[in-house]
Amino acid sequence: QTEFAHGNCATAVEQNSEGAAWRNDPKTSGGTFVLGDVGTHALHLATFITGQQVREVAADRQSFVRGRVLEDNAHVFLHFEKGAAGYLWASGVAVGHRHGLAIRIYGTQAGIEWHQEQPNQLRYTKLGQASRNLELDSPELHPSAKRLLRVGAGHPEGYFEAFSNIYSDFAEVLLAKLSRTMPDPLSLDFPTLEDGAHGVKFLEACVESADNNGRWTNSELRDSGKSF
Repeated sequence: QTEFAHGNCATAVEQNSEGAAWRNDPKTSGGTFVLGDVGTHALHLATFITGQQVREVAADRQSFVRGRVLEDNAHVFLHFEKGAAGYLWASGVAVGHRHGLAIRIYGTQAGIEWHQEQPNQLRYTKLGQASRNLELDSPELHPSAKRLLRVGAGHPEGYFEAFSNIYSDFAEVLLAKLSRTMPDPLSLDFPTLEDGAHGVKFLEACVESADNNGRWTNSELRDSGKSF
């Protein structure tokens, strides 16, 4: 379950904001509003953490603000490539949600839950055990997570540092390529052009699905055999 829901567009903000206006104009936004604006962030969060791409979608889009052409709320059922099933909610009219990027993943042995507004805590529950909040100094953190920490436990860390980590990893890989050396394997987790292409394909599939009463629609990319 992944979501990005906020209430910043619960009124016709596009009438007085250039930033909101182009997002609600099919000529410039590509035919979606909230799915393209925030839904792709929720999608990437889910695919990055699970390591699975979405195979097909069944989408439903709504426009609740009067006069708004594109959707300001969307519900999307997801089928992943390795058999997992999921659900994505993207909304700009969720009054009371400030910037609600969140994810919940449930497996046969454990479950996790994370909210961007509380970025330093990951709720972790093993089957048959009490839930725990893992934080920056938790010994269970994977080395790929530990290497990205910039401050000690108890200090706030999150949004800006995440961008710094992405840029630093990309620079490390680029410098390694220029010097014909091997980069740190843990630096290869930044988003790629393929991730962006998956996002565009996801949006196209959601629009097609919603236009056909939520029919399951393929969202896979054809593998070109090329990599970064």
